[in-house]
Amino acid sequence: MKQVLIYNQLNTEYHGAKRYIDDELRNFFQCQIDISLELGWKPEDIILGTNFEFEYRGVIAHQLKDICEWSGFNNFWFGAVELLERGIIDSDFWLHDHDSWPNRYFEFPDFEGDVAGCEYIGTTEWNCGSIYCKKDSLPTLQFIKEFLTINKDVNLSSDEVFIAYLRKNPNDIQHKLVSINTRYNVGVTHGPLRIAAATTPINVLSWNPGVEKGISRCKESGVFDQINPEILSTYQKYFLV
Repeated sequence: MKQVLIYNQLNTEYHGAKRYIDDELRNFFQCQIDISLELGWKPEDIILGTNFEFEYRGVIAHQLKDICEWSGFNNFWFGAVELLERGIIDSDFWLHDHDSWPNRYFEFPDFEGDVAGCEYIGTTEWNCGSIYCKKDSLPTLQFIKEFLTINKDVNLSSDEVFIAYLRKNPNDIQHKLVSINTRYNVGVTHGPLRIAAATTPINVLSWNPGVEKGISRCKESGVFDQINPEILSTYQKYFLV
C-alpha cells in the first residue's frame, strides 16, 4: 500500500485554499515522513503531490499541473486523479491529508467497491481526511473530479458534502463508495463515538498538532490518549504537544 498526500498552495483564501504557510507545511510533511518511516514504510511508499518543491529523507514531491483553483479541498481528489493518470500511483493507496496520521504500520483494508472512507459515526458523512483507493479506482475518482467541476459554482466549501451526495443518491459510482471501520480514521469530531466504534488497534488518527486549539480538541476528545507512545516524541519534535 502506498501513502499519497496532496497539498497545493493557492493565492486565495476561498474554500480553504491557503491555510498554511511554507514553514508550517514543512513541519507537517517532515513529521509525516518521520513517523511513517519509523513505523515501517519506505520512502518509495510515500507519494507526495504538490505545486511547490519539497524533498526530505528520500521523498521528493511530484509537481502537480492540474490544480483546482476554486477549492483547496478539491485538490485532494484532483491530485489523486493526476498521479494515477501519470502512472505515478500503481498500487492500492491510502489518500490522506497532512493532518491524518498513521498510528501504526498497517495493510490496505479489504472492502468491496473502489473507494472507502470512514463515517463520523455521529453522522453518516465521511471524514474525507483519509480515503482508501484501489489501484484500479481511476474511473471512480475521475467521476468524482468531474462532479466537483460541474458543481464548482455551488456555494459549498467542503468536498465532504459532495461525497455525501454521491454516496446517498443514485449515480454511476454510488455502489463503488464503501464505508469501513473507523479504525482507519479516528478524528476529534465525534471523537468518543469514533473511538468506541473502532476495532483496535487504531491505525489512523486525524488531528491538528500545529495549533493550540487542535491539541486541546485532541485531548478533550480522547484521541490524544490513542496515540502510539512509540511515536509521541516525533510529534514533539515539530509541535508543542
